[in-house]
Amino acid sequence: MSDNGSIAALLPASVERPLDAYYYADKKSYMIPRDGGGWVVVDRAGLKIALKRCGLLNVAGGGELLTPIEHFIDVLHTQYAVDYAGPLAGYRYGLYQENGHNILVTDELKLPEAVRGECPIIEGLFERCFGEQLPYVMGWLKHAYLNLLPGNKAFQPAQLLALCGPPGAGKNLFQDIVTEVLGGRVAKPYRYLSGGTQFNSDLTGAEHLQIQDEVADGKINTRRKFGSALKDICVNSTQSIHAKNKNAINLGLRWRITASLNDRDEDLRILPPYESQLWEKIILIKFAHGGDLLPDSSEREAFWAKVEREIPALCHFLLSFDIPVSIRNPRYGVNHYHNPELLVALD
Repeated sequence: MSDNGSIAALLPASVERPLDAYYYADKKSYMIPRDGGGWVVVDRAGLKIALKRCGLLNVAGGGELLTPIEHFIDVLHTQYAVDYAGPLAGYRYGLYQENGHNILVTDELKLPEAVRGECPIIEGLFERCFGEQLPYVMGWLKHAYLNLLPGNKAFQPAQLLALCGPPGAGKNLFQDIVTEVLGGRVAKPYRYLSGGTQFNSDLTGAEHLQIQDEVADGKINTRRKFGSALKDICVNSTQSIHAKNKNAINLGLRWRITASLNDRDEDLRILPPYESQLWEKIILIKFAHGGDLLPDSSEREAFWAKVEREIPALCHFLLSFDIPVSIRNPRYGVNHYHNPELLVALD
């Protein structure tokens, strides 16, 4: 993750600057601070109103060609232009520099604080659903959380975590827990990863990329496109982000990707064909049904509220979890794993 302290030295910021505003050249608009933190997009008229509120005048003084407001706007255009403004996976509020671009992060990652405590509901579900595979899941989740901590500036790649089990087993519930651990922001990447669209700007503001109940066409070309895109997402910190009718921009992102699949052969075909180098970037887990640990439909809201209250304790447990030496990996944190039964079904 970039250090937003370094970019501050590159820009001619003044301690007397009345408004922490920026010019977003791509949209020909302005970013001004919003109440509660971050920035909001306004047009020129909205910027003028904000500047008047700060005390700047729209009348030139003696001998001056520009009014104070016009001078401020001119400085924004020439010295405080940003190439991207918006949420960015893994980033807090602020101004960053990525690949020669000035980036203004307007929505902050809010990572849950790790607090010592008990998480009996989550613990029971994890033990029931993962069994002896649990160390791989916990190791993956531990490094996903560590990768987003404020003091961690070194990007760490990670595998796709794919869960395969019967319908209604609790797979989506587990993915919701992952979303909460990673700050609560989620996006759906499958259409982009499988070649259904070349536009992916909707993914920039989510730390958790979630594949859930997708319909697989089983075509080998689609599966190979998915595999190729998966390689890029899993191992590269810099991604090409492309919005419709806009030029693509390369941004550093901190994504983690999970997939939930039903245990039918046709559903497994969403995964790419087996190739050893590619499948080193996949953890394939056989997901057992949560059974009586799962709530009835009428109790789901109250059940989820209890799970949410356990998230800080889960984060604390992740920080202290000691990954077994036999499955540690210097690159990913934890080795890949492929459930033997699922490999046979996939083949």
